[in-house]
Amino acid sequence: MNHPAVNAGKKSWGCLHVLLALIVLLLAAILGSMWWVKRNAYASSFTPVILSEAGQATLDAKLNAVDPSTAVFGGGMAGGIYEESDERRRLVFSEDELNAVLAKDPDLAQKVRFRLSERLVSVQVLAPVDPEIPVLGGKTLKFSIGLELAYTNEAPVIAVRGISIGGIPLPAAWWGDIKNKNLVDPFVGAGGFWDLFSRGVEYLDVQDGRFVLHLKP
Repeated sequence: MNHPAVNAGKKSWGCLHVLLALIVLLLAAILGSMWWVKRNAYASSFTPVILSEAGQATLDAKLNAVDPSTAVFGGGMAGGIYEESDERRRLVFSEDELNAVLAKDPDLAQKVRFRLSERLVSVQVLAPVDPEIPVLGGKTLKFSIGLELAYTNEAPVIAVRGISIGGIPLPAAWWGDIKNKNLVDPFVGAGGFWDLFSRGVEYLDVQDGRFVLHLKP
């Protein structure tokens, strides 16, 4: 025998469960959105990486070695006598050293940060939004850019793996459809910086926490 009052009570309790679940999901969505906006639309500036005096001197020597305008790669003076060696041509930059290069421009160092992992340079960029843009106007957004750095077919490869905002990947069509395309290729033979750089590199490799560059004789 059916009891209308009991059935009505069960139905009412079931509707209450659904309503409570919807309220919890709504609150979670609101809190999640607030967390995302606070983390990515009000991003704090990065702290510039400052090396010790000895560390900065070591970095400066490495930077001088890879300057394409120099006539000799991998050369050096030891006791006043010129010498060349494969060891001198192999340069290893740590993650902190690359970030310390940015520190030469304090404003840039507060907006850009490098992270190194296997064959990948992750670049975090803090970019101000035009005040006239609705909702996010006047705020600072955190972008992440994944750059593949490798050496393939006797030539350097620099390609954009992706761009995201707050962990949300942007469609490749929004940033020129250059996803996974080697950005060095168009400049080979053009005589500019990338052409000189490419012709002077024996190989390069990105590892966890460091960047390895071997220069040609």
